Amino acid sequence: VIYWEVIFSVILNILKEQIQIHCLAELNNLKIARGFNIKNSWPIHVHQSLKIGLINKGYRILFKNGQEDIVNKGQIFVINPGEPHSYRCENQSGHDFIILTINKKLLTGSKSTYCGNNQLLPHFPEAIIDDNQLSSQMIELQRSIDYSSSILEQQSKFYSFINNLISKYSHNNNSKSAYGHHQAIQRSLEYLLD
Repeated sequence: VIYWEVIFSVILNILKEQIQIHCLAELNNLKIARGFNIKNSWPIHVHQSLKIGLINKGYRILFKNGQEDIVNKGQIFVINPGEPHSYRCENQSGHDFIILTINKKLLTGSKSTYCGNNQLLPHFPEAIIDDNQLSSQMIELQRSIDYSSSILEQQSKFYSFINNLISKYSHNNNSKSAYGHHQAIQRSLEYLLD
């Protein structure tokens, strides 16, 4: 009887929704969240940071820019800063994901390293990216964060991933960049407060 209770307890823990978040101070507070068996939905909201996610199991339905898309296992989804979006899960067994939260300072640093001093931040027009190489790089980054104590290895994997993503899929379009609008508002506030 005890044996079956232990098995049942293990199964319940496996099926329970879980989210783990790591924050890497060495990478300008890059956040990496891992979700397991996620079944919840989120109403329309925005983020101030760039969000890059990868579905590891199941699928998620993403609503962004007036369009609804299914993000399947192995696909990357991108949410630009200030971009209204929502998601839901219709799969009863949930979905697993990895999500990177990349703040402006980290993104500006990686962009200027590889793209010169142009301060226009990358904008990703496509909600879903189907690229096996990038998906593999994102998984390798997550594994290095989970299992490696080498900060240099983590930084190397992050910059390799983000610069591959930027060079292949971003467009510099300041009219769509929430960071550009945020910078203008910030400068206006600084002027008014001085």
